[in-house]
Amino acid sequence: MRAVQETTGGPPAIPQTTGIAWCAWHESYSNTARLVRDSSGARLFACYSCRQAYDLPLVADQPCTPAS
Repeated sequence: MRAVQETTGGPPAIPQTTGIAWCAWHESYSNTARLVRDSSGARLFACYSCRQAYDLPLVADQPCTPAS
């Protein structure tokens, strides 16, 4: 037997996450800053325009590697 889920008639609620972080490249706060890894391997935050300008990969997009 399947349970029927009752709907309220509106679209499902989408959680809104808003954050502000310091962009290490242009040295100011940004609401588009995400964690990146620079060429030395350091993890810093960079805004969208700096990620594009300096070709910085998002840490979230990189594969996980097991610790050795």
